[in-house]
Amino acid sequence: MKMERKGFTLIELLAVIVILAIIALIAVPVIMNIIANARKSAAADSAYSIINAGELYYANELLVHPAESFETTVFSWETLDPIEKDGNTLEIKGTKPDGGKITITEDGHVLITEALIIKGFSCNYKTGSDTEIECDEMS
Repeated sequence: MKMERKGFTLIELLAVIVILAIIALIAVPVIMNIIANARKSAAADSAYSIINAGELYYANELLVHPAESFETTVFSWETLDPIEKDGNTLEIKGTKPDGGKITITEDGHVLITEALIIKGFSCNYKTGSDTEIECDEMS
């Protein structure tokens, strides 16, 4: 009469645990890198949103005051209060910056004049570009 064995041996269980550990060692850094890149991309998208808000502010000022010339306007984030200039608010969709400055020139160009601080990233124009934004993690 043969005895049937049910279950797994200790060696089989250890082999499965070792395989799962190897998979975890490979997967965790890859997943962490994907998360870091997503956060960086979200900060850059917020910076683009701020620039778009500045362009909309300029267009609105031209519509509201067509006879007046537009003067260079600076919006600065040093507090978490809404940003106002002469009673008008810069309407930003998305994450508001914790610091930085943008300047809207007389001809409607929106420039980042002091790096925008967004969720621990410093966002500014890429070197040699006046349209592409690059965000670097602050230390």
